[in-house]
Amino acid sequence: MRRRKWLGLDMGSTYMKCVEVTAKRRSLTVTALGKIPTPPRLIQRGVISDPALAEEAIRELLTHSGVSAKHTILGLSTSDILVRRHYMPALNKRELRQALEFELPDLVSFSFESPKEVSYSFEVLHEDGSEMELLFVACKRSLIDPYLQSLRSSDLEPTVIDLQAFNWPRLPLEKQRVCFVDLGAHHTTVYVELEGVYKVYRVLPIGGYHFTQGIAAAFECDEAQAVRLQMTRDLDFLLTDGTGEKSTLRSILQQFIAGILQTLDFLRAEERAVHIRDVLDVVYLVGGASHLNGLAPVLAQDIELTVEVLNPFANVVVSENISIPEDFGSYTSALALALRGAEL
Repeated sequence: MRRRKWLGLDMGSTYMKCVEVTAKRRSLTVTALGKIPTPPRLIQRGVISDPALAEEAIRELLTHSGVSAKHTILGLSTSDILVRRHYMPALNKRELRQALEFELPDLVSFSFESPKEVSYSFEVLHEDGSEMELLFVACKRSLIDPYLQSLRSSDLEPTVIDLQAFNWPRLPLEKQRVCFVDLGAHHTTVYVELEGVYKVYRVLPIGGYHFTQGIAAAFECDEAQAVRLQMTRDLDFLLTDGTGEKSTLRSILQQFIAGILQTLDFLRAEERAVHIRDVLDVVYLVGGASHLNGLAPVLAQDIELTVEVLNPFANVVVSENISIPEDFGSYTSALALALRGAEL
């Protein structure tokens, strides 16, 4: 019986994660997963500094995880990727691509000399006969090329490169009006889909690293000790029990919550709703930092919505020889990307 396998790969600045999904007939099963620390300074702001070192790290991850899949869906998460809505006259696909290439200088926020230096894609969100609403995504090709080089050198076949957030709704979810919040190492990504329709993508300049620095200041400890506290103690304890300067940590938490509140209020206004509860059913926390004890109830209290730590494996078949990791949130993007592969 023919089997097909796909690999979802999440190359973060702190950790590299992968999940392998195997398809047999109509069933999908997680058959491998793994995580290793990313070599220091290899990936900064989503940019690979050394493709050869990235290849070594990818090979180590594949060996560590027992992965055999070659078809790879890579997810990126960086503020250097532009995401915007754009409106165009109704055109066929070929005419639309030509028109977008002509408008590139006005669409992107970075300089380039030739359209070949820009990697971009688009999706038609809505068409009313005379006008099209597009979701336009673009970045410098120099951002993507080192990833492609590293994957191919690792004997992988890059099938799709996509923003991680765009794939989270591919997980089997109980709710369909959802907001995802990913507290990454250096930034937070907020992504909203309503009934399968894109609504909001925003990157906030607050990440787990900033929380770690705040904890270090509050408890007068080094970064390693702050990380251990972040992983083992409740947020209320971290905010109140340190003997050092607590204002930094409190300010970071306030900025984090304020950024989410501002994003959700924008969504509420766009949907012409009285309250955000009329628009959203749930906010899902994803990523490794989603396991910060006490973060979900604190956020829920401020935004007045249900907030849950999403277990991406909850409604997915997992091979009997695999144990669900305690930090399951770390694998959210990698699993969603692997499921994207199964749809191709």
